[in-house]
Amino acid sequence: MPREVWVVLAIDFLNSYRSFGFRSVQYQYLTNEFEINDMEAGKLLGIQAWLLVVFGFAGAMMVDAFGVRQTALCALAVGGAVANQDCVVDFRSTINYFPAEAQLRSGADSPTDAHVEFAEDFSVTYYNHYKHAINLKTSEDFVLYQCGTPMPDASLFNATTKFFEVPVRRVATSLTVVVGFLDKLQLLDKLAVTDMTYVHSPCLKKRQQQCGSTRHLSPSTPDWLPNPEWLELTSTSNCTHGVDLVLTDLWSSGASGTAIDVKFDASTDPGILGRAEWLKFLSLFFNAEATANAKFDEEVAEMDAVTALAAGTGDGRMAGWAPPVVAWITRSSFATPVTYTLYDNDYRVEYIRRAGAQERTAPRNDAINQGNTLSNLTAFKALLQNVDVLVDEESYADGRLATTATFMANYGFTAEDTSSGRYPFLTHEMVLRVDKGMSDDAYGAYYLGIDWFEGSLVNPNRVVEDLAFYVHPELFPELNQTVFMRNVAKGEVPVVSSAADCALACEDGAMLAPHSNPCVVVLPPAPPSTPPVVAAAPAVVVARAALLATVASVALLLLL
Repeated sequence: MPREVWVVLAIDFLNSYRSFGFRSVQYQYLTNEFEINDMEAGKLLGIQAWLLVVFGFAGAMMVDAFGVRQTALCALAVGGAVANQDCVVDFRSTINYFPAEAQLRSGADSPTDAHVEFAEDFSVTYYNHYKHAINLKTSEDFVLYQCGTPMPDASLFNATTKFFEVPVRRVATSLTVVVGFLDKLQLLDKLAVTDMTYVHSPCLKKRQQQCGSTRHLSPSTPDWLPNPEWLELTSTSNCTHGVDLVLTDLWSSGASGTAIDVKFDASTDPGILGRAEWLKFLSLFFNAEATANAKFDEEVAEMDAVTALAAGTGDGRMAGWAPPVVAWITRSSFATPVTYTLYDNDYRVEYIRRAGAQERTAPRNDAINQGNTLSNLTAFKALLQNVDVLVDEESYADGRLATTATFMANYGFTAEDTSSGRYPFLTHEMVLRVDKGMSDDAYGAYYLGIDWFEGSLVNPNRVVEDLAFYVHPELFPELNQTVFMRNVAKGEVPVVSSAADCALACEDGAMLAPHSNPCVVVLPPAPPSTPPVVAAAPAVVVARAALLATVASVALLLLL
């Protein structure tokens, strides 16, 4: 027979093995290697069966349009692709496992090279099978190498460089702000251990309370000492419950004291977009850069649209119109004497300006709170005259106790102040709080958690939209379903979250427990008298052979 016929027969044999050989172990591959349960595996295999039918029709049409050879090359190339959420089974140093579409962008355009720097936050440089990230705030650097590829030579980096195999599978943190960022990336299923005391997320509560997918544990004991159980569960030496990554902060909250600690300090960035852009830093550890790019671009677009409309003059506003004045304040009842602060820090001022308003500030005398702090209540009230909208951030153990009456009493306002016209925010009932989203008391917390600390940093667009609605209700009537803010002067109350508010079932993929760490157990060599035992090939070996068959099929097809 002609050589081409033999090549075609060889391709057909290899392709048949790739298809039917792998199909025979697919179930074991999913359940054993990735710890997917029976229901989830059945769902995935059912979807695959339907896709085989769909692509069968599509392939027939492609053959008619492009010919057999082009269609076969396309199909085999797609079949042999490796997503960076999977472990590489046939590493080749010439393959780029982090192509441009899987890299972070510093702007709306695609990166022009493999090095991207994000203002004062962090930088990342991409290589074929790893990425080198540097936290510019702490000078920590990380080498994140694709699962299934060799760890880069440690001698090429600093002695303090930390190495992580990505995507990481199991995460621990005691920070609620991290919960908000993981939720934005749709990665709550990676959270293995966390302190649930102040968590607002309904679905994370359901994961912990009903599904058993996330472990609730405090990183400290009642007397503020490190909790030994937390240290055990956040140790990679614990093969049953170990984690790959512990996210902490500059104060080492919930740190494990090991090389898997990573400082995540979005709240230290002065600007609201800089804070939200830490979403991209976190995405590096999960190979979720594409998701981070899309989410961040969406936030910026929404916020820019609100800012443009709020600042416009083509909507019937008269020439010389002045934006409303907003004051952002707090009261500290723990200080002796009691103190009152008018904030002027960058991110609060940016919220105000982007919502189409003007901030009320006074000469800063408090570097810690970043504002003007006074203990003289009369002098402080004088700073608030002619303010149109007031945002009160005073802390309450239970936000439901914060009412118009408590606000008036705490800041010394009277009915005469309301009727005088000196305080428009009282006259027009515009006193806002940032505790609309509040947690229930399922974990016995003295202070009930609020969504402001969990979700506002990663969702600055929603904060701007909330404030814009109250400042310009005539421009933004569609934004009346606020997320973080409520008008206490008009009787708006907090919305308390619980596990019952999560619509997902425990069987859904997003609610399943994170995959366990693959721990390697080294056994001693068998005595010489013991005959060798030949073990059956595991599913992963068959899967690798199927991938090699695909590569061989492409190589042979190129000979035709």
